[in-house]
Amino acid sequence: MKFWKILLTNKLTLNKIMSKRSLSVTSLNGYRSLISVTGEDSALFLQNLTTNNIYQLNDQNPAQYAMILNSRGRMMYDTIVYKHPTDNANYLMELDSNCIEQAMKYFRLFRIRKKVDLTIENLSLFSVFNTDKKFLSQNSLITVKDPRCADLGYRVILSKDETLSTNSDLNEYKKFLYQNGVAENGEDFSQANSIPLEYNIEFLNGVSFDKGCYLGQELVAKTHYTGVVRKRIMPIKLVNPTETKFEKESVILNKKTGQTVGKLKNLIQDCGIAMLRLANVDKDGIVLLDDQKNEHSVQVFIPKYWPLDEPILKDLKRF
Repeated sequence: MKFWKILLTNKLTLNKIMSKRSLSVTSLNGYRSLISVTGEDSALFLQNLTTNNIYQLNDQNPAQYAMILNSRGRMMYDTIVYKHPTDNANYLMELDSNCIEQAMKYFRLFRIRKKVDLTIENLSLFSVFNTDKKFLSQNSLITVKDPRCADLGYRVILSKDETLSTNSDLNEYKKFLYQNGVAENGEDFSQANSIPLEYNIEFLNGVSFDKGCYLGQELVAKTHYTGVVRKRIMPIKLVNPTETKFEKESVILNKKTGQTVGKLKNLIQDCGIAMLRLANVDKDGIVLLDDQKNEHSVQVFIPKYWPLDEPILKDLKRF
C-alpha cells in the first residue's frame, strides 16, 4: 500500500497549495449555458432523462449534478440542474454552450406526449472558487454550493443585466477543476462513447442508483453493481512544466513496468486530467508522451472527494 500512501500525500500537498489561494471569480458565459425546463411534466421529463433523482431537489438541496446519456449508457452531456429561481415547479439546466443547440434537439426527442417547454435562457453564470467561506451575492437569482464537491465553491446565476467582478479567466477555472479531478464539457470526454462511472459520477453526487429507469440506466447499474471500474479520471501534474503541446489521448506510460497507464484527456498549463487504469499506476516513473514520443514525468493525485475505503477502488491495491 506504499503507493496509496504516496498518492494520499500528493493529494494533501495539492490541497494545501490550493488552500492558500484567494477567492476567485470566473464568468462562465459562453462556456456554459442555461436552459429552462417548464411545464406540467417538467419533473417527469428530467427524471426520465438524467442520471440523478430530480425529486430530491428542494429548498435545502436546490442544485444537483447529473449526466444525460444515450441508450447505450454513454455520456452525451454533463449538467447541473437547478430549481427554477422564480417557479419551484420548474427547473434550469446548465450545459456546454458549444453543444446547446444540439442538446435542445436531443432533448426534444424525449419530449413526446409530455407537457414540457425548453427555452435557452439569457442569464449570466459565474463560478466562485478557492474559498471555504460562505459566499453571498446581492441581486443573484441563484447562489448555491457546487453540488459535485464542496471544494468546487459556488455557482451564481444572475439576470442578464447583472454581473460579478471577475478576477480569474476560464483557463484558471479549468485548471482548478483539473486539480480536483473533475471533467466538464465535451472537450473533456468523448461524446456518446464515455462511461459515466469512469468519470467519477457516483463520487460527485451525480447518480441515483435507486431512482428507477432513465435513459442509459442499464449500463450504469450493471457497472456499479458488478464493481468493475478499471479506469478512472484522475488529476495529473507535469513535474517539469514545458511549452510542449500535448494532444488529447496522448499515451501515459509506467516506465518501470512498460505498461500503458492511460491517456491524457485534457491539459491546462501543467495541470490536467487523464483516464488511468488504476492497477497500472505507480508511485513514480509515470510519463506522458508527446507527439515525438519524448517522455515527460507526471505526478498522479487522488481527488479529495474519493472515498478511500470504497471497494470499487480496490485496483489501487498493488502498492
